[in-house]
Amino acid sequence: MRRTLRAALAALRLSTALSSLAGLVVVAAIVVPVAAASGPDIEPVPAEDFTLPADICGFEVGVDILANKEKAITFGDGSTMITGTLKVRLTNLDDPTRSIVLNVPGPGRFSESGLTATGPWLFFFLPGDLGEGSPAILAYTTGRVRIDDAGFHQRGGTRTDLCPLLAST
Repeated sequence: MRRTLRAALAALRLSTALSSLAGLVVVAAIVVPVAAASGPDIEPVPAEDFTLPADICGFEVGVDILANKEKAITFGDGSTMITGTLKVRLTNLDDPTRSIVLNVPGPGRFSESGLTATGPWLFFFLPGDLGEGSPAILAYTTGRVRIDDAGFHQRGGTRTDLCPLLAST
């Protein structure tokens, strides 16, 4: 009889443990899809007019934001995509008759390893920003660009150096 009682108690504990485990599995099955279903975090990307220093082109460049509907979309893996309307005017502040209007909507994805950009982008870097001895860059790109610890890599498309286009003739 004792053996039967012990076996029954053991079976009851096992059944209770399995029921608890099954309950956790059911709760996890409900909670995980709800969390995944909540989707990425989407926020606007604010932008204000600013001035690039003369270290880039040999003259200061005014950057006027003409239209901005960019958004940052942050995904569960921690990466962030920037996309949306961004139109800017670049002006040579030494010769304001020299200006360029650009539509640079991207998109591009930032991750721990760097940035992968596609579509139209405006890039600017001071000398040394991309590593010791790297040159200044003010460029309009189309196509695929990768920026990481090893530098700036054009992987197709075009790259236009904007300093000569803004310089006085």
